[in-house]
Amino acid sequence: MGCISRQRITYPPGTTEPLLGGLGDHHFKVSTDSPLAQRYFNQGLVMRYGFAFRAARQAFEQAAALDPDCAMAWWGVAWSVGPTFWPMGFWEMRNQIGWEAIQRAQALKGNASPLEKQLIDAVSSWYASPPVADRKPLNRAYADAMRELWQAHPDNTEIGTLYAEALVAISRDDLWRWDGHTKQNVRDIVAILEDVLAKDPNHPGANHLYIHAVEASPTFRSGQQAANRLRTLYPGAPHLVHMSSHIDIRAGKWDAAIAANERANELTDFYRETLDTNRYSPVWRHNYHFLAFACMMGGQYERGVQAGRAIAKRAFNRMVSRPNERWTAAILYEVHIRFGRWHEMLAEPQPRDDMPYLRTMWHFARTIAHAALGEIDAADQEYDEFQSAYATIPMEDEFYADWAPEVYKLADLVAQGEIAFHRGEQDKAIRLLKAAVEHEDRIKYYEPPLWHQPVRHALGAILVTAGRFEEAEAVFREDLAKWPNNGWSLHGLETCLRARGANAEADQVHAQFAQAWKNADTRIGASCLCVLRTGYP
Repeated sequence: MGCISRQRITYPPGTTEPLLGGLGDHHFKVSTDSPLAQRYFNQGLVMRYGFAFRAARQAFEQAAALDPDCAMAWWGVAWSVGPTFWPMGFWEMRNQIGWEAIQRAQALKGNASPLEKQLIDAVSSWYASPPVADRKPLNRAYADAMRELWQAHPDNTEIGTLYAEALVAISRDDLWRWDGHTKQNVRDIVAILEDVLAKDPNHPGANHLYIHAVEASPTFRSGQQAANRLRTLYPGAPHLVHMSSHIDIRAGKWDAAIAANERANELTDFYRETLDTNRYSPVWRHNYHFLAFACMMGGQYERGVQAGRAIAKRAFNRMVSRPNERWTAAILYEVHIRFGRWHEMLAEPQPRDDMPYLRTMWHFARTIAHAALGEIDAADQEYDEFQSAYATIPMEDEFYADWAPEVYKLADLVAQGEIAFHRGEQDKAIRLLKAAVEHEDRIKYYEPPLWHQPVRHALGAILVTAGRFEEAEAVFREDLAKWPNNGWSLHGLETCLRARGANAEADQVHAQFAQAWKNADTRIGASCLCVLRTGYP
């Protein structure tokens, strides 16, 4: 699988933290007389750029233990717990760790170079004692400090990457609007990272951040080179191995996205088995989430449902699950619905009362399943339960309040549309699903998308059923512009083309479909199996 071997995990004499192979040759020279401390510092950099925050922190702490005079080792500890693109939570605890680490770095500044002193001072602006409720001024102060450093050292790619990350931490997931517009801040991030990558194409942090900076944009294909690099450059960093799939799903490279996430998961399992810890890939759930979505779009039910079950198994464990694991577990239900596995969906156990979002989506999926089976009374009852479950989601929790209302509104329109269709009210169903498409297009970008089965697939299928082939063709073309090379819309488009006698183009589309579906395990008779009473053929 291209991952590191057991022989490349070592514990040099006098160390307690493993020294990992497979992390490339990224190097940022710091003031230390210990080559081994420098190696652990480099490891901390790559793991932190790969969002393995705890592993990065422990590598920096190991560097500090090997060279007690190395101020930058403590800078690394402070940086490893600071804000970034990924919302980590537990800020008071991280602020305490960062504050203590930066005090140690400040005490050792006499051993540091002028640039290192400036870096230490910059990270110092991130932390406060006691911690403050509003971190925005601190984040801005750090970004301003890094801007000054970048202006003073325009050829230093580490400084450029750190400055870009500081700007990303301010913007977080508000990078691009649904209509392709963005803020000047984001354009600055892209320009800085392109400058860095022109000088150092293999920089782990710059490649990672560049993908995040462009993936939601109309020019997402500019991230293809970064994606291709991260497939192989850092095979010991699970999240970096995964990152190529962010561009793959935008480009319709479903098999490549599946492969990237399976490699990342294999590497994570390897670390768990070998080191008995998950700290090298704390975002494993994200990999499985991506894997399930790519399988849904690529026609691979069995692999998709396995990924969904991997998330659900942990989500149902009271001791380890968190809100983000509980909401992503809903993709298990969506995999069943995507592939018309109505009875499999109805066999899924009800989530506990302390999992309100998951319960909401469980009732939604049951609504769709009962409607597709023609069990309209049961679908109506589940729809009522779906609405009631949503009312129990704790909207005071920022995690849910940010996006749950948007997903609920979309799910509500889809559920109503599906019930209307199976009740024989085609025009009403089409009207509701058109409203759902408009809403879906305005939901902010998330990776993978917050809505996993494009609404156009259901709308197009119902339009075909109604004999409205011209409208359906336009819907499928719109969907393929948004999600290239997806077999669901290719199948629908071929159907529409043949209906109007455009057989030459239909043959070309069929060839595209055959290529996109070459690894699929499911035959499909429509762009959405909701129109087939039996589900999957």
